[in-house]
Amino acid sequence: MSVASLRDVAQAAGVSVTTVSRVLNGTFDLPERTRTAVEAAILQFNYQPNPHARRLSRGRDITLPLRCRTRWQGFQSMTSPTRS
Repeated sequence: MSVASLRDVAQAAGVSVTTVSRVLNGTFDLPERTRTAVEAAILQFNYQPNPHARRLSRGRDITLPLRCRTRWQGFQSMTSPTRS
């Protein structure tokens, strides 16, 4: 089963992605009808915001590279592999 996106929720509620974001963040006064439609779509898809994406978009992501020296192999990177 795939994870629901903001776009999926917005499409189901008949609103824009920006409106869904505003409901989730509690910003702007929106009509009760709009807020209810978005909240119903969130429940329908069991939408959960991605905390990593949220921190990254807000510039609060703290990722530190780590390198360790092993006795047999010299230096080894402890970060996830990059895609080629």
